[in-house]
Amino acid sequence: GASEFRPILSNLIDDLLLVRHLPEYPAAGMLLLYLSHRLGSDLLRASSAAKNQVEATYLATAMDAFGKITSAVAGSLQRNRENPFKLPESMNLCAPSPEPTEEINRCFCGRGNLDTFMVDC
Repeated sequence: GASEFRPILSNLIDDLLLVRHLPEYPAAGMLLLYLSHRLGSDLLRASSAAKNQVEATYLATAMDAFGKITSAVAGSLQRNRENPFKLPESMNLCAPSPEPTEEINRCFCGRGNLDTFMVDC
């Protein structure tokens, strides 16, 4: 039944919401999108179906999970509207570069300037 399914789905959604903006987990947002579409379609289908055709605990679980996803997305939208990301007005392209003017070839073993490919290190 849905009682065993509820904590697994809840933990999965919590974990996906935590990592959805991290570049190490690029599919987290897509999984949340798929889950929200699936849960939303199940809830819409259940609203037009007969009362005893759909399990009530599944509907409660789906509504809870759908609400958790949508509230997190709404919170992110609100934070982004209140604190938008701003790029600098201009950049000083004539500033001196921190790079050295001459090329220095060194090996990690500590040998100094070399004119070879340093394959033997």
